[in-house]
Amino acid sequence: MDNKVSVANENAKNAIHYLLSSFIYVAALTMLYLIDDGTKSLNYLMTLLACGQILGLVFYIEDDKPITNKILKIVLKINRLMSYFSVVALLFIAMVMTTQYHNKMKADAYGDISEIDMDAVEAADGTYIYETDNFYIYFPNFDSVELVFKDRPSKKEEDIIFCAGALFHQERTLDFSHMNLVGDHTCNGEYYEGYDHDELSAFTYCDGEIKFSFDNADDEIRKACDKKGVGFEQFMIIKDGKPATFKFTRYRCFRTLTTINGKLCIIDNKKQMFLEDFRSEIIKLGVKDAMYMDMGSGWNYSWIRNTEGKIKNMFNIPVPYSQNWIVFRRK
Repeated sequence: MDNKVSVANENAKNAIHYLLSSFIYVAALTMLYLIDDGTKSLNYLMTLLACGQILGLVFYIEDDKPITNKILKIVLKINRLMSYFSVVALLFIAMVMTTQYHNKMKADAYGDISEIDMDAVEAADGTYIYETDNFYIYFPNFDSVELVFKDRPSKKEEDIIFCAGALFHQERTLDFSHMNLVGDHTCNGEYYEGYDHDELSAFTYCDGEIKFSFDNADDEIRKACDKKGVGFEQFMIIKDGKPATFKFTRYRCFRTLTTINGKLCIIDNKKQMFLEDFRSEIIKLGVKDAMYMDMGSGWNYSWIRNTEGKIKNMFNIPVPYSQNWIVFRRK
């Protein structure tokens, strides 16, 4: 009788262990689904680990007898070892939670967009932050714009007032290639061909002129190259004040390059939302054309130099395979 009680107690402890590890793996798998970064092998691994822990849980809940089968003992020992990888899964969850939410920023002004003082924006030295209920709107008061590739811009470069990821990457890799960036792009008179994709539009900045082009994106990038301007291709999310065709079903923070009152700006939502809600809300701000900027865990690493000259991270954690940035500089 005592032995049976002892076995039951041991099985109960094992069941609790597997219950916790199952919960962690399922939570991590849910996170992978939500961020949807295209890493299928990691999804498969997490699914396998979760299933193993759930089976272990079921076994110890159902069975109150000691294990005598040698093969079953080996399988359960391996499964038990795999449960300890849940610590890594926990760290992954913490990383995702950290990188999917915007750092709280100290704004220069807060209110409805109709109340914004554009004279104050124009007079700002650095990046002016306007905060609304749903958004941070960044107005980098810049002298020049450029694309930086391969090596991440340094915060020691005192003329940089805004830095964020720009183009999508086709694949995760530590080896840099312009063809791994989605869409053609140009900077400093150099034209780079990127990975082709349907429905790309172009952003160009030449001779002080901001332009979003929905048709003939490659031609617009070549024109910008000839003028030694800057330009890249991305998906438009707003076109002529209406939602564009780009679709994205995940719930997350978004970033867009656009203009308000003719002034180039970057808009981030403060809390996660669906793209359709993000679109409808920024249309209310008076946005006519808006281009998506690369986001996601690690890809959304970005920082500004505010109007007080202080560096503030918008998102904290970079990843080594993020290899292109749009940079605004002020002399």
